[in-house]
Amino acid sequence: MKIKNTKKKSSKLPNKKSLFKWKLLLFTAVFMIAVGISLSFYQKVTKKFLIQATPYSDQTIILDKGTENEFEVPSDGKNVFEKDLLPKYADYKQGSQIKLNLNREMFSGYSTTLNDRVIQAVKTKENKVIELRLFGNYGFEGINNTKEMTYGQLALIDANGNVEKTIWVAEKAPEWMPSRNDPSHSAPSGLYDNQNGTFSIYYTGSSSRRMSLLIDNNLNVVSREKINENGHDRQGQTNNRTSVDYEGNRYAYVFFNDSAAVKEKTKYNVFTIDAQGKYILNFKLKAMNAAFDYGALIGENQKPDGWRDGIDSDSLIRGTNEEFVGISELNTTTGLAPKLKFLNIWSAAGDLLYTYQPNDGKGSATLNFIRAISSPREYYFTETLSSEVSLKKLDIATKKVETIKVFPKGTKIDFVQNDNGEYSFYGYITEFNGIFRGYGEKPALVVGRMDKNFTIISLSGIASADKISLVVILSLNNENYYVGGNILGGKEFVENSFPDGAKEKQFSGKMTNSLYGILKVVDDYSPIIKGDDLKINVSDPRFSDVTFLNNMLIYGTDKVDRTHKDAIKVYDQHDLVRSLDLKDEEWLYDRINRNPLNPTEINWHALGLDLAMLGPQRITYFITDSQLQTTSTSRWINKIDDGMAVTDEYLLKASNFHVSIDDVATLDAVKVKNASGTKLWELFDQHELIDDGTSQKDKALVDENQLTTIKQAKKGYDLKRSQSKSPELEDYSEFIKPYPLTIYYEYKDNNDQTKKLRQDLTVFVTNGTTKVDIEKKQVIYGFGFSYPLKKAYSLTDEQIIELSKATVWKYDNIWDQNVAETDFSTNRNDEYLTGTNEFKTGINNARNPREDYQLKLTTNLIPDNVTNDLIQVKLYEDEVTLHVRQLVQKSAEGLIVPTEGYFYLDNIKNVDEQAVQRFQSIGKSGTQIDVEYTTVKLPVSFDQYFYQALVILPEYYKYDGYQLASTEANLEQIQIGLPKIDFRDDNNEYWLTLLISPSITEGDKLGLYGWSYGQKDSYLVE
Repeated sequence: MKIKNTKKKSSKLPNKKSLFKWKLLLFTAVFMIAVGISLSFYQKVTKKFLIQATPYSDQTIILDKGTENEFEVPSDGKNVFEKDLLPKYADYKQGSQIKLNLNREMFSGYSTTLNDRVIQAVKTKENKVIELRLFGNYGFEGINNTKEMTYGQLALIDANGNVEKTIWVAEKAPEWMPSRNDPSHSAPSGLYDNQNGTFSIYYTGSSSRRMSLLIDNNLNVVSREKINENGHDRQGQTNNRTSVDYEGNRYAYVFFNDSAAVKEKTKYNVFTIDAQGKYILNFKLKAMNAAFDYGALIGENQKPDGWRDGIDSDSLIRGTNEEFVGISELNTTTGLAPKLKFLNIWSAAGDLLYTYQPNDGKGSATLNFIRAISSPREYYFTETLSSEVSLKKLDIATKKVETIKVFPKGTKIDFVQNDNGEYSFYGYITEFNGIFRGYGEKPALVVGRMDKNFTIISLSGIASADKISLVVILSLNNENYYVGGNILGGKEFVENSFPDGAKEKQFSGKMTNSLYGILKVVDDYSPIIKGDDLKINVSDPRFSDVTFLNNMLIYGTDKVDRTHKDAIKVYDQHDLVRSLDLKDEEWLYDRINRNPLNPTEINWHALGLDLAMLGPQRITYFITDSQLQTTSTSRWINKIDDGMAVTDEYLLKASNFHVSIDDVATLDAVKVKNASGTKLWELFDQHELIDDGTSQKDKALVDENQLTTIKQAKKGYDLKRSQSKSPELEDYSEFIKPYPLTIYYEYKDNNDQTKKLRQDLTVFVTNGTTKVDIEKKQVIYGFGFSYPLKKAYSLTDEQIIELSKATVWKYDNIWDQNVAETDFSTNRNDEYLTGTNEFKTGINNARNPREDYQLKLTTNLIPDNVTNDLIQVKLYEDEVTLHVRQLVQKSAEGLIVPTEGYFYLDNIKNVDEQAVQRFQSIGKSGTQIDVEYTTVKLPVSFDQYFYQALVILPEYYKYDGYQLASTEANLEQIQIGLPKIDFRDDNNEYWLTLLISPSITEGDKLGLYGWSYGQKDSYLVE
């Protein structure tokens, strides 16, 4: 017998002012335990702007390219067109996408101490819903001696969710007594629309009677009859499952156990059944306990106690070759042994042709038939393991199973196919990762749309911490939709609207409450965004901190401040005001410029930002909502630094630069602007660069008087070099130095007043001894000098810095704000080197006179210290001056007073060593205190800083001592011994008086004597 085909084509909703058309594919099978209704979400098609929100208008912005988180940022949105947001948000931008979303109208349910579920629902011609509810503990009976209780109920619900009427499937209301003989016992297996204003419900009543209930669209009972088995023998099997194939044929079949009353335990009895509840044909399909060893499959030696075997309700269909395809299950009444699922293909004769069995080793693997997208050729199903959920497809002809899509663990999902080949889906998601990444954060009831490859196009969610399983969704009118299923708990989700309150379950945490509700489909527009021009000073070192960078670019300040005048502004009417899962402003603002698939960091570079570039830069900003609808805009980020000249109308940037003294004479305005990198931007129109430092764009001016001063430095420098005997050792600090130079731009403001925008630069004029380090932003000036070798050992860093006129300037010096530094370390203590490297010897350790000792000046700016090693120092042998005379303290009768004195001047290392070299000198001699001094020039070499004087005595004279003074007028007292003169200190000049007197006493007679002593030698005289 053929039943009328109830597979219907989708119909279009009436036209709305909205640009959307939401197509609904309503597949109302004659018998379905879980109806899958198509919610077909179509995007509104609107024209998209071609201007990309990036400096590179032909380049699409893709975040996390090449990864699973790849996300394309759309072009700039257009002006807000969502009517509810006008005129308040007229200056915002809005993306062209509009998706359908859900508003929650109401949710309710029913709660008993049992496991409560909505298992079926159909729509009447009056746009009302007949809902089939089941209250029972099937699957829990046997645990802790629990007895079975099962009750079915029908409810009539209007389009607003109001329950107009309820009736019990059985003949009387439940007594809630655990007995199959309870006349209120009823185990319904399905609800069918007979397409004539009546509806059929098949159920198992008290004492296992198979019953058929016929009702009208107002829940009036038309008839209640015992199933007409038409001579067929069920052989003790309890028939309490039904299904329908794609020709509309209904099937009744069994789920039997190992009791003695069951005579047939190796085959399933499957009957075709008509609308009046009459069996027509009987098929016998091989049972799983006969095909497989249940005990062995679960690691036991025998079948577990209380085992059961049967075909899942609403899973049995017929293939193109009349084969049967369906899902079977082995389980136990105690629930103590793992349950096992099998997807089977049987021949029309009942032979088992193919079996697919999932098994995660825990007994928790399940299979669920997806009727609405299957056909006699392909059998779609979801496979649920503890680690993941997969959508799979069995090709009935080839007997091959293919994995179509993998979903996160805990997902419960059903599908329907739309007219255009795309898919609508609905269900409950516990983890928003994998394919659902970015669409939510908390577990939620969801409805959405996928393309032909099962890639998500849209997804709407209603957050619920309580796990939800939806089995049906129906269109009631153009906007309201009914949903039904069950919820684990649900007090908060249904707003405590269980009619008699939520009851304590027999098995808390495992049994569910029934759930139904009304959702309203609304247009969910893309979010809106606005951003005005922003100035940021990139000289702030805090820009290296990601948090600071994000805050400055989003909020215009260093902290989160959504009210700041420079903050990016975003808004979303649905997520913030209308959503079933309302968000707050913080949630929305946290999504600015973050890839919703990987919201950890903001990729500013990909959005067009380059902090190293000063001046205006157009940066993309975007915002996403809970459905990943995206709106982009772009705003000018005007990047300035401490040295930039800024007004509301213009930016002028010119940087300090250095120029060799050899080139300053040729400087002109264009060369100056080119060297300084002069840039001038207008900020009131297109942020155009109106002066780029070239002659083609020449708007900014150079102070000609200052430029002339710089150029004249060359003349003075050259003159001093030409007049110097040692030009490399001269001090050129009056010419080689920093100079001020102003670059400026004059313009008229809105009041026709002349305004001047100026940039004061530092121009570093350099020569061969100037060190310029651009990277570390330092300029070190220094010049060569000459110094006596004998004094070099005692030079300090401070003295060397003074002698070399050393200064260090910041390359980014701001004129009149920064000053030169003189904090250096030198190489004065570097060890003595011989041979070709002697010039690298530190000044303090130099031993030989040279003109090329290398001076190193290192700035004490750790870690950015810079060394200038371009300076040379001349260390020369010093000459000292000794003024010497001989004074005869008294005369002797008959003894001639000498008028000349003769001396040895011995150069020694120290007072106790032998002379390194000896010089002879001649001087004046006499008895008067005003005897003139004779000046003698003496050489002083490294480490030979002492001189010792000896008198060459005339005959009949003796040596009486000496007087030594640093000035001629400061004769000290007579000292005994040989004079030892120390030239180590800064004094290079001494006055020495050598004292002699006659060696004879009164009365001594003089012999012949001659005074040619000393005259045979050469003498040192001035």
